[in-house]
Amino acid sequence: MASTMATPTLDDKLDKIRSPGLQSQQRRVVVLQAVDATLKEQNTPPSPTGYFAALLGLLSQSIESGSINSETTSSVVYLLDVVTPYAPQPLLRSKFTQILTLLAPILLLQDAEAMLLRASIGCLESLLLAQDLPAWDLGVTQIGPRRAVAGLLNLAQDAKPKIRKRAQDALKKVLTNPPPSPSLDHPAADMCAHTALATLEDLAAKATQARKTQKKATSAESQHDPALLHLQLVKTIASASGGWPSNKIESLCELLLSIARSGGEYMTVATFDIFEMIFAGMAADDAAASSKLPRLIEIISELRPAANDTQLIPPWLAILSRGYDVSAQLEPEDTFQNLPDLFTMVLAFLESPSHNIRISASECLVSFLANCVPASVIIEPSVYDEKTLEKVAKAAETLLSVKYQAAWPESFNVFGAMFDTLRWRANPAMLTILKAVGDLRSNDSFGGKKEADEVIGRAIRAVGPDAVLSVLPLNLATPAKGQPGRAWMFPLLRDYVSNTNLAHFRAEMADEQLSVELWDSDRASADDVVGKVELSIQKLIQHPGKMFPQVSKLRGVKAESEMPGELVWEVGYFGKTQFRKALRTDGRDVNLPKELKDKKELQDDKGAIDTAEEDSVVHTPPDPLWPSGILSIVVHQIVGLELANITGSQGNRKGREFEPARPEAGEVKEESGKKLPSSYCTILINDELAYKTRTKVVSSHPIFNAGTERFVRDWKSCIVTVAVRDSRNRQHDPIIGVVPLKVSDILQTGSEATRWYPLDGGIGFGRIRISLLFRSCELRLPPSQMGWDIGTFEFLGNNIKAERYGRSKTKVRLRTGGSSASIKRDACTKHTEGEGMDWDISGENKHDKIRLPVRYRYRSPIFFEFYPAGKRHPDAYASLWLQELVDLEEHDFDLPIWKCDNGTRLAQNFITQDNFKDVPVLKVEEVGRLRFRGRFSAGTDRDHIKFVSDNNSRETIETWEACFAEGVRQEEVHSEVPPAIQKLHDESLTHGRDVLAQADEKEKEKWLAKDGTDWTGAFGTDPKDMMDGSQVDLNNDENHDDVSSSDSDSDDSNPDLGISDGETLSRGGSHEGGATSGASDPRPSSAGTRPSGDTTRTTDSQLHERASRSNSPLDAYKEYKDHSRDLHRKHRGLMQWRPVRNMQFAKNEALFAMRKVKKLGALDGRKPDVETEV
Repeated sequence: MASTMATPTLDDKLDKIRSPGLQSQQRRVVVLQAVDATLKEQNTPPSPTGYFAALLGLLSQSIESGSINSETTSSVVYLLDVVTPYAPQPLLRSKFTQILTLLAPILLLQDAEAMLLRASIGCLESLLLAQDLPAWDLGVTQIGPRRAVAGLLNLAQDAKPKIRKRAQDALKKVLTNPPPSPSLDHPAADMCAHTALATLEDLAAKATQARKTQKKATSAESQHDPALLHLQLVKTIASASGGWPSNKIESLCELLLSIARSGGEYMTVATFDIFEMIFAGMAADDAAASSKLPRLIEIISELRPAANDTQLIPPWLAILSRGYDVSAQLEPEDTFQNLPDLFTMVLAFLESPSHNIRISASECLVSFLANCVPASVIIEPSVYDEKTLEKVAKAAETLLSVKYQAAWPESFNVFGAMFDTLRWRANPAMLTILKAVGDLRSNDSFGGKKEADEVIGRAIRAVGPDAVLSVLPLNLATPAKGQPGRAWMFPLLRDYVSNTNLAHFRAEMADEQLSVELWDSDRASADDVVGKVELSIQKLIQHPGKMFPQVSKLRGVKAESEMPGELVWEVGYFGKTQFRKALRTDGRDVNLPKELKDKKELQDDKGAIDTAEEDSVVHTPPDPLWPSGILSIVVHQIVGLELANITGSQGNRKGREFEPARPEAGEVKEESGKKLPSSYCTILINDELAYKTRTKVVSSHPIFNAGTERFVRDWKSCIVTVAVRDSRNRQHDPIIGVVPLKVSDILQTGSEATRWYPLDGGIGFGRIRISLLFRSCELRLPPSQMGWDIGTFEFLGNNIKAERYGRSKTKVRLRTGGSSASIKRDACTKHTEGEGMDWDISGENKHDKIRLPVRYRYRSPIFFEFYPAGKRHPDAYASLWLQELVDLEEHDFDLPIWKCDNGTRLAQNFITQDNFKDVPVLKVEEVGRLRFRGRFSAGTDRDHIKFVSDNNSRETIETWEACFAEGVRQEEVHSEVPPAIQKLHDESLTHGRDVLAQADEKEKEKWLAKDGTDWTGAFGTDPKDMMDGSQVDLNNDENHDDVSSSDSDSDDSNPDLGISDGETLSRGGSHEGGATSGASDPRPSSAGTRPSGDTTRTTDSQLHERASRSNSPLDAYKEYKDHSRDLHRKHRGLMQWRPVRNMQFAKNEALFAMRKVKKLGALDGRKPDVETEV
């Protein structure tokens, strides 16, 4: 069936004619039916021979009757054109004279129809294809094939395009299928070439005459020049199999170049196409090319144009490069040996003042390098090959001389191509050129730095950085006199080094050092550097996974200077972990319903995945075995960003009752405008301000593509919050919207996610595109080191007890990094027996509960100061260092109470009951014990509000409030492993140990615990052994199939849509603005924590409901005060008016300025600024 469709039979064609689709084709049906009837009457089978004989008789009758141009004659010739290809060739040869005689009047008719002529040409084509060699030996004067070809040549130059095209196609097919003979050329090729050359000579004469008379044709005239038709005939002959006859090649080249020199741009392009056609035919026919190609290239080389011929040189160079391209395919060795001579010949054109000539010469040389250097010459060169390469390199060195100064861009292009072609063989042949280019690049006045970087980069890729740095040293670590440093090479080494030996980096580049500086904080003057310590990072990288205790002598700022003192510290390097195959998922969103999980359009866009590592990143979630790592956050862009209309619908609604009240929402159509916000983004990681982007002024579609990377102690509890703000003058920048992202919720099927998120919780709306990427490190921190730096310390008991201390009622002052509190003396009760006392912190009888917000948990203690009655200074001290606590774990603390001669030093240094006796120059004596119950709760809560001290902390609290008000954040943070990851992890542990697979439930719980229990030996290797510097591949012991996340959705008749309705909405979700540390309101439990994607009613809707239930003005005022912070954050209430916002801004700025003045003499030390976009 396939063969029938590819080549239809005669019956198929005739059946199609019998079922015409147009009225004009009915005549053919009548003629065909008449032929069928005649054959039937004569009992002749309907074969090609029968049809051919019957149609030939009809044609003879039609011609003899004198109706040459009639509809009947046209239909007969059309059918004869269809039948002739299927007729036996001996029959066609025997009837050739008769058919040609019948068709001659049609071909010579001046006003013949195009359809009739095309059918006649088709008949001639079939006849000529059937002729043998003796028939072609007949001359043109005799009735034979050559006379038919002469007719085709005339028709091939006809003014009518369809007739001309059909005749050219017939000629091409005839010349492509010569009769069997010893010659490679068709017997009629010489005749066709002679006719075409005669026409070209006439064209060349006319073009020369036009140039003498200086008559230049316009672009339109040259585009429709009749000469193009004749060139098309030449192209047809040249494209035939065998190509142009060998004895006519020289004449053809001369004529074509003459026409290209004299004609317009279209004539030049047409002549170039003919050469291209000749070379393409030779590339396809090796036998023909072997005899014609050398002579053709020789002739083209001899016809070299004048050095200043700007019109002819570019096409001549293009023809030359194409010719040697074909030559390199057929005779690669001989062509390569001619390469030095070719280089020398073409290099001369780079001296030309014409930019077009220089460009053409450069491209020609690049073509020679790409096509004429065989791979064998680079891989296994002979002695002669090496000498040839040296000659080419020497010829290229001449481009560095002064005479080629104007051609430096083209020269650099050639140099780059030489490095790409020669690869490692360019060393040492091309090093002289490389050094010259590098010296030019170091010159500040040189304007081609970009082009020079491209050449040097390609040299790095070709010969390696060792060879490049041997001639272009960096001169940075030990700069030589008079030689500039080459720091500009660092990006080139970064981008172009691949698959090479990297030992040169250690020898040539400055060894990267880890620097630790010790500063002396002064009250009035600038802080001073006490000393610094430097350690080579390379040495750490050589021994990964271990902590190294260090005792380092302090050095001065100047090199080789020393300072008194030593620094005792620990340092280590921990590399990235391997992805475990057991955790691999199918990448589908686990939050989608079962019915939608297979829809590709609802899945996250994974982008282009080019490597196996990238595939593992997008399909393997973070590993619970390795909770610490590097988190990357990138904010790409925002779309549809606009501000909500705070004023809403105003004015008289009469006559506009059916119009939308808020037509502007979501209908922003402009990308910039005065009413649009000037937005910027802030990134908070675990409630710490980490990054700020630049401001995009008045745009509804800002593009940022900015982000940061941070070390995260535990990805299971990490929360990233992206806040979008509107930059304003003389008022605080309001929140347009926030996006809280809990890493464990986002990265459930892969370690990278790029998604669109809606902006909510502020004064505007839009959609923001954010990318998260987490890579674990081979580091296991103890549980106490995996918490947040920001949180709250809570006293859980009803009292604080002091034993063996206190003879009178004592006031207690508590302070930590970020807050302070006091317990008054009236809350103190002395013990009736023995020394001791209690402080009531039950929250009853005016005795407040104590909650201390903490901003620097890992570098600050809870410091207790005891003030007995009658004393203004503390009498005793106690301290609890928060770095030893595990988040949300309750403890009964038993701390020593000390008397000390220097309370400030005691508070600033890590002094515990284990080391206080070893502290020099500090007298410490234990005078009692302090007992209480408490815990550390990670994350921001309402108690942090009153300790805002600057704009950064104000914006941080404001961001948390926006998330809390929307129900996507709570006042506690829990470390959680998503169920899908936990299931994969549990299964991997079970499969990893055959013994565990058969163990009872108690034994399994020991290994599958979710509370931080050590999984030592779960994979047959102690994790401590994995930290000794040898990285273990976790994939080796896993032979099971990849596990995809399972669906837990049930086909319940009442599906949960994740929307809290009025009956189930927790009334404890809203918070009281401005709450103090003494508030006794209940805290929401961990069970109330909701994922960031949940939908809930906002605080505004709850406020309006409660306000509608109260008619008392006093109650309404209290309600407004309780929720004023939420209202003000969204520019509602009093803050909807700009003057009020200006007053609030002025008040806060004055308050922050006063606090800065008060802290001018504080010994706070140096703090890093917030990272911002450059």
